[in-house]
Amino acid sequence: HGPPLGALDIPALLAPAGIDPFSITETPPFVAPRAGKSEAVDTPAGKAAHAELLRRGAIENAKEGELAKWTARRHIELALAPGAHRLAVAYDARPAVGAATRAALLARSTVRRYCILANAVPKGVAEGGWIIERYDLPASLDNAAAGQVTLEIAVDANAEAARWFACDAGGHGVAVGGRLAPTPVRADAQGIVHVLRLAPATPGQ
Repeated sequence: HGPPLGALDIPALLAPAGIDPFSITETPPFVAPRAGKSEAVDTPAGKAAHAELLRRGAIENAKEGELAKWTARRHIELALAPGAHRLAVAYDARPAVGAATRAALLARSTVRRYCILANAVPKGVAEGGWIIERYDLPASLDNAAAGQVTLEIAVDANAEAARWFACDAGGHGVAVGGRLAPTPVRADAQGIVHVLRLAPATPGQ
């Protein structure tokens, strides 16, 4: 896909290409034209911006259309008095979804990132019919990983068979079935909390 997205100014390319920056909030995240700007892609500047987005991997061609592959992060500034404070942030997290295999779950990089516990992986995963949902949740303060992070994830009522994996504050594995209750977790050096959810696939997945 070319150079990494981190070196790319996405908004500066989405605007001339006439692309809605909130395409990433849809499921699946198909690229959609910006309201009133659908003709922009036919201009020389629009075509050049669109080509650069494709070259850098910010847009990916799929059978049904183009998929938005960029990410977004909100930067919030708060003035706080000296002392200890607790900041609670709630939002809808959108995971990356893929088919689950036992080999993929127990790959070294996956085990390290999500602190996967092999004995907590359901035996039925080897037979297929399961999916992996990967969540990368920003949790940084002053451009550094937050010192203490407590994570809670609410899911639908039909998720009792699901299992959550994450690294606790000490870097040890956490494996929880069903809903993820408030749990102390670890953010990586970039201030990202990595969480993996393993769940039976529903019809259509």
